[in-house]
This record gives sequence, C-alpha cells and structure tokens, in this order.
Amino acid sequence: LRSEELRLGPLRNPSGSTVVATHSFFYEWMKRLDGFSFATMLRDPIRRVVSQFDFEQRMFDRHKDQSVVEFIEGISSYEFNLQTAALSGSPRMDVGPIDLEKAKANLHVFDAIGFVESFDESLRLFNEIFGIESSAVAPTENVSPEGSVVPEWLVDLLRERCTYDIELYEYAQRSYRAKVAALELLATEDRESTPPSLRG
Repeated sequence: LRSEELRLGPLRNPSGSTVVATHSFFYEWMKRLDGFSFATMLRDPIRRVVSQFDFEQRMFDRHKDQSVVEFIEGISSYEFNLQTAALSGSPRMDVGPIDLEKAKANLHVFDAIGFVESFDESLRLFNEIFGIESSAVAPTENVSPEGSVVPEWLVDLLRERCTYDIELYEYAQRSYRAKVAALELLATEDRESTPPSLRG
C-alpha cells in the first residue's frame, strides 16, 4: 500500500494479524507504541539509485532524455542516502554521520529487517517472527528491467556518493544474518527435541 492509500484501512491476513505496508520515515513516537511490531525492507544502495533513475525516466518527462550521469549530478546527498535519512527520521537535505548513527540505533526498534535482494528469504523471516502469511504483503510495482546489470564504472561512481547508505546496509545485513542464524538454530533444536514419531 502507498501511504496515501492507508485511509482505506489496513490489510488483514488469514493469520488474524493486521498488516499495514507503507513508504514512511522513522518517527520517534514509534519507540513509544505498545502492542505494535515493526519491520523494514532495505535495498542495495547502488541498485536503489539506479532503480530511482529507471522509475523517474518512465514517469516524468523532464528525465526522459537524461543520461544516468546527468541524473546523478542533479540529485542531492539526501537522495543518494535516502535509506539513512528515512531511518534516522532526518528532514535535512544534507545527510551526515549523525544521521547514520541515528539510523543504526533506530534499526534496533524493528523486530525484523529484510532485504529486497533476498526477498523470499526475508518474507520467510517475517513469517517466522510475526506469524503472518506472505499473501499479506503488497505486490511489487516498481521493478527494474529484467536482467539489468549495473556497469562497474557506475558502481564506482555511486559508491562514492552513497557512503552512508552503504554503511547502514552492511550494518543491517550483519544484524539480519545473526537473526537468521538464531532462528535456524532454534528450528534445529526443536526438530532434535521432537520424538521421531511426531516429526513431519
């Protein structure tokens, strides 16, 4: 669901839990909510910027004839590091080290973190943590061209611009891998403690 569609109400999936999906910044009041759980999906920062370029070329006339370099030269550090800005709750256009540290700290408010690049595995993690079904998740609408490859020179250029998002992404991945490993260990212990006659 897009944020403007939230007025239609949340999704209720077959497990009985209520799921609301939206593009949103992190807000301090989220830390004070009782009875709510939060999850977020991150995307490889370089691919996110390339996807933004693809999207804006398709949707906006002013970008139709732009090269990717012209597009990159025309956007701010805020747009290069949009995930850091969003998770820090920063309204500032100049994202910096303070925003990165806030974003890292705020990640710990989330019960689950997933990644677009490991979408199916992330959904399984969400299902395990929240007891929901994947059908509750809104379908993807903005998809980059099938099989698109980001050339190395563009990766190098964007790596210089997306420094905060890259560090945040790598930090989140370490947390994600630890969570997956912990869940796999619990599942293994459960299987081993279940009598053979009761195993599925």
